[in-house]
Amino acid sequence: MGIGSAKNTRSFQERVQGTLGTFATPAGRVDYLMTKARLGEDATDPERRLTRHLVPFREVIPSEDLDFNQLLQRDLDDHRVAINLVPYLLNPAKNGPAFFPPILAILLPFQYQRPSSFPVLDNVGSVTDSGLDWDESVAGDAVKMRRLLVDGSREVNPIPLGEVHWNSEFARLVVVDGQHRAMALLAVDRTMRSAWQGTRGARYKYFYESTITDMLSDGASVSDLEVPVTIVWFPEMFGPGHEPHKAARKLFVDVNKEARTPSESRLILLSDTQLSNIFVRTALSTLRNDAGGGFLPLYSIEYDNPDTKTTQSARWSAMTNIHALKLMVLRAVFGPPKYINDMTAQIGRREPLDEMDTFMRMQLDVETLFPAVVDESEEFARTSLGNADFPESAVEPMSARFMETWGFSLLTLLSEIHPYRAHAQALRVLKQNWIADDAISSLAFDAVFGGVGMFWTLREAATHWQENVAAPGRSSTAEKPDVVRAWELIAVRQTEFEELRAKELLGSASRKDDAARVYQAVNTHACQLGLALSFASLFCVAREDGLTPQELAIPLASTVNFWMNSRTHGKYDRRLALSKRASNSPKWPLNLIANMDMPRAVQFRYFWLEIFACPAGEEHLTGLIRRDKLEILRDEARSAYVAYVTQEKQKALRTTRPELNLQNREELARREANREIREALLKWFDLDEEKLEAWFSSLSASQESVIDPENEVDEPSTFDENDASVE
Repeated sequence: MGIGSAKNTRSFQERVQGTLGTFATPAGRVDYLMTKARLGEDATDPERRLTRHLVPFREVIPSEDLDFNQLLQRDLDDHRVAINLVPYLLNPAKNGPAFFPPILAILLPFQYQRPSSFPVLDNVGSVTDSGLDWDESVAGDAVKMRRLLVDGSREVNPIPLGEVHWNSEFARLVVVDGQHRAMALLAVDRTMRSAWQGTRGARYKYFYESTITDMLSDGASVSDLEVPVTIVWFPEMFGPGHEPHKAARKLFVDVNKEARTPSESRLILLSDTQLSNIFVRTALSTLRNDAGGGFLPLYSIEYDNPDTKTTQSARWSAMTNIHALKLMVLRAVFGPPKYINDMTAQIGRREPLDEMDTFMRMQLDVETLFPAVVDESEEFARTSLGNADFPESAVEPMSARFMETWGFSLLTLLSEIHPYRAHAQALRVLKQNWIADDAISSLAFDAVFGGVGMFWTLREAATHWQENVAAPGRSSTAEKPDVVRAWELIAVRQTEFEELRAKELLGSASRKDDAARVYQAVNTHACQLGLALSFASLFCVAREDGLTPQELAIPLASTVNFWMNSRTHGKYDRRLALSKRASNSPKWPLNLIANMDMPRAVQFRYFWLEIFACPAGEEHLTGLIRRDKLEILRDEARSAYVAYVTQEKQKALRTTRPELNLQNREELARREANREIREALLKWFDLDEEKLEAWFSSLSASQESVIDPENEVDEPSTFDENDASVE
């Protein structure tokens, strides 16, 4: 098509015009167009229409419909946008000139509101439109790109003017940097036009509408308010076989490296540079797509915590979080072997990465998955596969192998073992009985079950209102907003949930305090990682030949459940076995762990091994686990647990019995640790007393002095063999 022709059979609804550029990133070549969006009276000009297209990804696709590999952004903090950014826009006289750095939006393909791929980008050649000559490229009915030419020629104009046209049925703008700024702009626009209803963002209007309406009523002006916008796309990602959404995730990570650090949760969800992160996302996607409800529900996992660093689940509805899941995946699949084979090895910071990669290749049996050269185009050897070193072509088969083996197994343990199953079932009942028939109950429901962001946003909004509006001494008569009422409703539902959970776990809603103590232990990273370690240890050391991980997971869960439900009365109700003692009951607790942080996973592994080795285990594990090797693992772990408790008692004695010298303190601590653990085993497990006594006698004969962590000089002692216990 020559210059002077403006024929084009395709029409495009949306258009922006601006300055073109290009740059290179690890995600590939990126082209961009610098333009602006504006607020003001309704108009049809591209800049005014652009404002309506700068929607957050949660409105392009609702989070509940997202595969975890499609997540692009951090969660939106609507409260921060409403309290900080909207006033910045609308009150320039009070807050200074209203200027935002450019919002960065990626043009991405969608079809039927799902991520898709672009058609091939064909160069049409030179066209003339509105008296200007353009070099034009078109990708089907999705997008059209133009670059200004010198009049009457095919030469690129030194003025880098360009246009991007698109149809929103096939392409959408997704904000990847500055989404809070974009949301402020969008919220003002929707409030001015009364356009919240009918959008996927309607449920968020409660954070904005009243605030913006009040500010506009007080004289705030938006006339000629303009915000710079940079629209980017990947010119090498057009056509079948390309994954522009994946490139967008990489670009998001690159852009935000020097910005405010994304939460640890979001880094796991976004990173494509580690197999361990990809495996975790694969497991989460399996839960999202688990229509039959065979596994724990996704909403029982906290994966959206905005805190930069978090090690414990913060929301009451979560039985685990993405960090615990990653730890379970990391240790079960990557090891290193010493954590799996040595029951006394303490988890440290220095990781032998080469050993871990070798262990992963064994755990996933990659020899049966790939030929010697995994990807001939990259000449990538199978023996080089590692957590941070793998070709793109290996990701899908390795993720599938992980999921059908270790992923299935870990999710099975978290879904089937009685305390976890009870927690999940209580959540399901709570969800089923929750009638979200107004704004308050809908907001609260979304916060508990909807996933990304709402829980934390409501929490922040309620805290702000309590501290700045309803604080003691303030004379405000402001009506309590819906977002605060929603947060209060969540607290009410927490009490309801705890009663439901107690009923599922212990058969009675009135025993919610007993149940809470159980979950204070079993919902910790230490307990769940200990479960994964015990599973991996049994599989690697004690399984029968030819057994796969998934063939072992269900029998192990059945063993735990049979044991826990084999005695459900009295102080030694086995469903309470892993909880800590409260108010001196029971007298002989099994769990003597002081602080249940992550390194204590090795002690929790012992608890699980002791349960697996119970007589009930023979019935469920015959032909799967070699009993003699299981008992060896159990005994090694038990010895390590006695040593741990002994050391903890020594620390306590330094304060409670300062008159004891080092030797006598060690002796008393060892004697008390042996006695308490021996009695706990008799009470909780009904072990043969004579055999157990013989085991402890053998242990006492071989025990070495436990090294005191402080250098102390021995001093005279008043040690008495008849001293009372040091519980």
